Parts: sequence; structure tokens; C-alpha cells
Amino acid sequence: MCRTYIEQAYSQHSPFNKEEFLKEKKSIEVTGMWVVSQKDNEYNPIHIHSGLLSSVMYLKIPEYLPARKSNRTNEDGIITFTNNSSTDKHWGDPHLRVIPKVGDFFIFPATQSHQVYPFRTADGKGERRSVSFNVDYSK
Repeated sequence: MCRTYIEQAYSQHSPFNKEEFLKEKKSIEVTGMWVVSQKDNEYNPIHIHSGLLSSVMYLKIPEYLPARKSNRTNEDGIITFTNNSSTDKHWGDPHLRVIPKVGDFFIFPATQSHQVYPFRTADGKGERRSVSFNVDYSK
């Protein structure tokens, strides 16, 4: 999947060199992998990873309680990918907000800023579990 991601991203970025790039042998190496188990009210502040690509796959998602703030109804428990290149709220948004579901798998540049919002569950014992890894690439 990471190889396909790299090939598609490069093909879109450099369409005139696409054929040459696709012929090259590529080495993809997982440089780190970890499991994140978050409980009620835990979060992950905005951060980036190391390497070329990163990923997250959701293994377990609890049933969240509604948000405490009525104007923030879709933020509890989400992952947000942030980019400061767009400030136009009509045609672009600097944030991609995703409410993850079990089985969702995201690949993104390791330098893509992202954060995970806290959540609450009825019994206070919910767990959101995901697995992530970082990847490097070389020719």
C-alpha cells in the first residue's frame, strides 16, 4: 500500500517523469510501529512523525458520548490532519477532520501535522485502539 501511495503521489507531482519513476526499483522499509490505546479523556496533541510516510489504522472505537459543547458536535474522538496553506473557508479548509471507524486505514506524509481529540463514554472505561507505523523509501 505504501508503494502504491508513493507511486501515485509522485505521478501526480511529476507527471512528465512518471514512466521513468515507475520503472525504478523501490525499497520500502518500516522504521517503527506501535499501538496506541487511549482511554476516556485522553488525546494526542498536534505532532508529526519521522520518516517519509506514516499511517494509522483503527482497531477499536468505543461508543462516544455527545460532545459537551454544542458547537463542537463532530470533534470528540476525531483525528484532524492540519495544513496552514489555506485560510479560505469557502474553497479550502486547512483541516481534514475524520471520525474514525474500525478498519479505517490512513497513509499520509510523516511531516503532516495531525492530532487526536479526546472522547468520553457512558461508563468512563472506553478504549480507542489504533496501530501506526512509519516508512522510509529509497531507490
